[in-house]
Amino acid sequence: MRGILLPVLLVFLIPVGFSFEVSVSGVFPVTAGYTGNFTVKIKNTGEDAWFSLSVLGTKSSWLTLEATNVFVKKNGVKEVTVWVSPPYDAFEFNYIFTVIVSKNGERKEIKVSVPVKQKLTAAVTELRVCNPCEPGKSYTAKVVVSNLGSRTVYNARVIFESPGLKVQKTADIGTLERGEKREVYFEFQVPERALPGKIEFSASVFSGENVLHTKTAKSRVPEVKEIKRSVSEKPSLFWKTVTLTVTNLGNLPEEIVVEAKKPEWFEFYTGPEHTGYSWKLQLLPGETKRIEYTLVYWPVVVFAVLLLAGFFLYMYFESTVRIAKRIVKTRGGVSISLEIKNGRKPVERVTVVDFVPSIFEVDKKFETKKPYVKKTEEGTRLTWRVGKLKPHEERVLHYRIKPVIGIIGEVKLPKARVTAECGEKRLVSLSNSLKIRGASEK
Repeated sequence: MRGILLPVLLVFLIPVGFSFEVSVSGVFPVTAGYTGNFTVKIKNTGEDAWFSLSVLGTKSSWLTLEATNVFVKKNGVKEVTVWVSPPYDAFEFNYIFTVIVSKNGERKEIKVSVPVKQKLTAAVTELRVCNPCEPGKSYTAKVVVSNLGSRTVYNARVIFESPGLKVQKTADIGTLERGEKREVYFEFQVPERALPGKIEFSASVFSGENVLHTKTAKSRVPEVKEIKRSVSEKPSLFWKTVTLTVTNLGNLPEEIVVEAKKPEWFEFYTGPEHTGYSWKLQLLPGETKRIEYTLVYWPVVVFAVLLLAGFFLYMYFESTVRIAKRIVKTRGGVSISLEIKNGRKPVERVTVVDFVPSIFEVDKKFETKKPYVKKTEEGTRLTWRVGKLKPHEERVLHYRIKPVIGIIGEVKLPKARVTAECGEKRLVSLSNSLKIRGASEK
């Protein structure tokens, strides 16, 4: 192959007086990524002795010696193997090493040229990525591409990817001359919800559509456990709405307990079922759940209901004609009064009707307006035609009754009725009921 020198063995002249000889054999080209070897031969022409052996060079880390100290008898020979293991990304070149052998102050050096052949033209010689790679963070990967061969590489490009993180990026680097290195940087972001575990990155160098070399690197995504909690309240006059919000910001499913503040004595809870005002929730990565409930200020609500009821009652009584029936016992019988009260609007055609059972007799004398009297088998019907009433005007009607027979027990008098007209609206109200007890009852 052009550019590769034939194995060269440079042996220094041995000065007169040396008691041993050193030679090297078996030096052949070594392919990068594989292991070759050569042999160091020691011939002892002096007395029995221990020999020390070492090999130096800029790439001495590639070398492994079979032994560094050997014993050789007088006129004996010892061979020591030296293994050469250039890495896959070693440049194609003739590498020079120095073999040093010494004995009792005597020292000899031999230079050995080891040709390294490169099967690759260009390769990814370095790939640096984050480790660990935390979710939601941005990182920069470093890729170093080297032309390890003896020829120029054209239309070179690098593809950086990680299927687990859904990352794929491409960079064109153009022409790579022999021995040239090029650094390429790729920025990427780890998804916020990336699942924990091992991940793999790869960087491939292409020439046109041909893949020249691929290098991989392993990393991991750590577990992230983070729950965001928030409480919001929307108060109003009668209640407040409370919303508990939880979000799983981690990358693992979580089971959490959401707790609410116990209501005060004046608050009434209404909302989803709970266990001691707490809830168990299952949250997937990135999932948000809300619990909403209402705390009713029940004293305010009760007061408002009573106030509203009072207002409607007031409006009712103020918009109608009312009648009340009262009784007063006298020696000569029973005096009954009918009190009529008008509301806040004028009314007309006001008529009051009352009925007296047949066991009573109505006195023919009336202290106030005289009614129209109609007797029937069941009793006496009294009708007053009052006419018009102004707003809040009051009228009182009287009549007296006395029993026709002795009363034993209790007699219930019917309710009186008042009717009136307010515009096109007809108003009707009934009075309360009265009871008259006989003389034998207390």
